[in-house]
Amino acid sequence: MHTKKILISLLFLSMFLASTGFTATQQSPVQISGQVSNGTPGATLPQAATLFLQFYNGSQVGSEYSTEMGPDGSFSFTDLEGEVGSSFVVFTEYLGVFYNSVESQLLSADNPPVELVIYETTNDPADIVISSLYLLIYPSLDEDTYQITEVYKVENSGQRTYIGSQTPDGIRTTFDWAPPAGAQNIVFSEAESRERYIANGQGYSDTYPIRPIPYYQEMDIAYDMPYAREVAFSNTFAVPLQRMVVSGNLTDILISGDTFAEDQLPEEQDYLNGVYSGGPFAAGEAVRFDILYSPNAHPSESAGAAAPSKGLNFDPATLALGLFALALAVFLSVMLFRQPNLPDCPVEIRPQIEKLAALETGYKKGQISAEDYQARKKKLTAALQHQTDQFLSKNK
Repeated sequence: MHTKKILISLLFLSMFLASTGFTATQQSPVQISGQVSNGTPGATLPQAATLFLQFYNGSQVGSEYSTEMGPDGSFSFTDLEGEVGSSFVVFTEYLGVFYNSVESQLLSADNPPVELVIYETTNDPADIVISSLYLLIYPSLDEDTYQITEVYKVENSGQRTYIGSQTPDGIRTTFDWAPPAGAQNIVFSEAESRERYIANGQGYSDTYPIRPIPYYQEMDIAYDMPYAREVAFSNTFAVPLQRMVVSGNLTDILISGDTFAEDQLPEEQDYLNGVYSGGPFAAGEAVRFDILYSPNAHPSESAGAAAPSKGLNFDPATLALGLFALALAVFLSVMLFRQPNLPDCPVEIRPQIEKLAALETGYKKGQISAEDYQARKKKLTAALQHQTDQFLSKNK
């Protein structure tokens, strides 16, 4: 009789919970699933591959998981309830090259499938191009040198990862850079420069493979040029250069070259005075211009009053956004090593700049892995570009 009363009580309790919405629901496990594919036409997937899932909590490195790829390229990470809300990337290594997914945020349910594309390799540079080269010039505080930063964006339009040629020491190199005549105190601002660049007798070579678009290779190089009223700049590259932009603190500087023309900047550009553009340049074609001392050539109060472009016709908004982000990159690529004569950094942007600087410092001290450094740098750069866009919109 007592047992019967208990069963009836439990029955009424369950009916009450059901009627008031307190029924227990079965939670779906939080997981990430995806597919590996080979982006090289006619190529197949490897028989086996280990995939890694790396989480990030803001600027902090989170947990890492691993799993094996299925025969059809599928993969899955399960039991991720504790990671909800964190950002993540999935990456793997194939033929000695790392490939990663687009950064995403883990949801509590219905996470979209992750796509991860790998590629075969090639040593043919036919599809390699320097899509943009920004050269930023800042006179030093004592005006005995020009402090110059070059920012390269190298892209691969093919369907194979370019692994370059092999040195006698067995090291593969993908891009050669020779310093212009007179360059001193050369610094590679990338934190992994000690393992990435090697001397080649005439300059330096990049050892990183160049993966197909949407990946791209970025190189930031800073150096000094002795100050003079006229400084000749000349360099050549083994691959085509689509466009080159010269800017910086050009208050007392003119750029003169047959293939360069002055472009127009939007108004209220306190961080850049003067901008010139040139290109395209064929592989092996000399890139030449002169840096000329000319007092008050680009007054800061009229930075946006330059004549319309007589050469390349870049979209001013796009040009300004790119130049602004690159001008701020000087705080990372030069200011970490010596103090240039820089314009003030807008207060809206400074927090991201400080985070990027902290990231660079952490990697230099060996506190951050190369994969984590690249992923976090990409995230912070995207945030910086977004804030830059907002800043430019407010200051049109």
